Formats: sequence, structure tokens, C-alpha cells
Amino acid sequence: MIYTGLVSITFRKLNPQEIVDLAVKAKITGIEWGGDVHVPHGDIEKAKQVRQITKDAGLTVASYGSYYRLNDDEIPFREVLASAKALGAPLIRVWAGKLGSA
Repeated sequence: MIYTGLVSITFRKLNPQEIVDLAVKAKITGIEWGGDVHVPHGDIEKAKQVRQITKDAGLTVASYGSYYRLNDDEIPFREVLASAKALGAPLIRVWAGKLGSA
């Protein structure tokens, strides 16, 4: 299914409730929540709170923007996975390594 969505880090300085309010006003359907600011890796309570405010507004958690890089131990994947599960995210966006496209 295709629907409208936004990435929370577009509004990095806003809190999750403010982002949800903007999404509702703009008639957006889903949100990819960023793991660097809005739903930090391993913060399960925050993930559950953001899941609930998203659901209460009639929106969908589209994915979890984890910033996890494959083959990199800087962010433990178990924390990413736990946060994504608590958030109710059906997808986890990851980076395919450290090399730039050039």
C-alpha cells in the first residue's frame, strides 16, 4: 500500500507530539521516526510513548530510521531492534556501510 508520509528528522528540533500534530494538519498518513533524536536507540519507554501518540492521532508508524550502519558496532543492533519493536515499526532503515557514493 502506498500512502503519504514524512521523516521525523525533517523536523529535528520539534518534539514527537509537535510532529504528529503537523502530520495530522497536513493530512499525512505515516511517519518514519528517527533513531537519532525522536526515538533514541534502546529507549524502549520513549518508543512506546511515540507509538501511542502516533496511533492516537490515527497515523501509522511507517518505519524506524535507525542510522544503523551494517558491519559497524557503534550502535548495537539489538538496541535498534528493540526500539523498532516497541515503536511498532514494520521496517528499519539502515545504512549500507561507511563509504560514500564517490
